[in-house]
Amino acid sequence: MDLSRARAYCDSRTGLWIIRGVFCVVLVMSMVMLFSPASDVPSGFPLNDKVVHSLLFFALGLTAWVARLASTVTTFRALIVYAGVSEILQAWLPIGRYGSLADFAADIAGLLLALLVVWLVGHIASAEHREETQ
Repeated sequence: MDLSRARAYCDSRTGLWIIRGVFCVVLVMSMVMLFSPASDVPSGFPLNDKVVHSLLFFALGLTAWVARLASTVTTFRALIVYAGVSEILQAWLPIGRYGSLADFAADIAGLLLALLVVWLVGHIASAEHREETQ
């Protein structure tokens, strides 16, 4: 897998703006999904909600990391805080929703999965760099 072309694009000014735009879209989408009134939230089987939370925070983690808004540690700490605050606000705001530790755990699971992808990409990129320099 050749990551050098993808990295070069991400390093370009245009690429960085596009990636940051994608992150903003995902962030706004998360806000709409997390803070919509309960009556607007589709109902399904109970696991579905946890899968949605995990996928949402996976997308947030991955796009935030690629957008390089801050260091990896700072990015993921901020997203953990966002996950916790979103659950507190769901319980506090008059939108007919409630905060859930299970939802928070699903958010963290999505972030951990994103961190795994970040680690794998870094590992592959390091291996490619070692091969190029030999």
